[in-house]
Amino acid sequence: MSNFMFKQYDTLKAYNTSNIYFLQIGSYMSKEEMEKANIKETKYIMENSDNVYYAYIGLTSNKENYEKLKKYYQEKGYDITMKEKIISNEKFISTLEKYDLLLNETEDKDTIKLINEQIIDKYKENVVNG
Repeated sequence: MSNFMFKQYDTLKAYNTSNIYFLQIGSYMSKEEMEKANIKETKYIMENSDNVYYAYIGLTSNKENYEKLKKYYQEKGYDITMKEKIISNEKFISTLEKYDLLLNETEDKDTIKLINEQIIDKYKENVVNG
């Protein structure tokens, strides 16, 4: 009986998910079109879904931080669209929550950029390449 309970727990644990708010800055019909777009930031996420390429410039699990990041990038000239996604990678979710705490505590633009770039790196490391 206890073995069954542990297996059930592992199954439930594997499906632990979280809603993540992505800051989308564009969608493109080809990878070449996206690469030619005027994306000035050095770090962003590229995703191909149904032959459409999406560019995301940031992500967070916190709506207040989403608004902070949106304002930061709008001031830099980007049009931002929210794209909400469900992520089930527990390691990334745990890391993101820690970065969100730091992001929540700052208004410094350089720090906002640095934290967001680290989040993008962790997303690529743990979700895209994980």
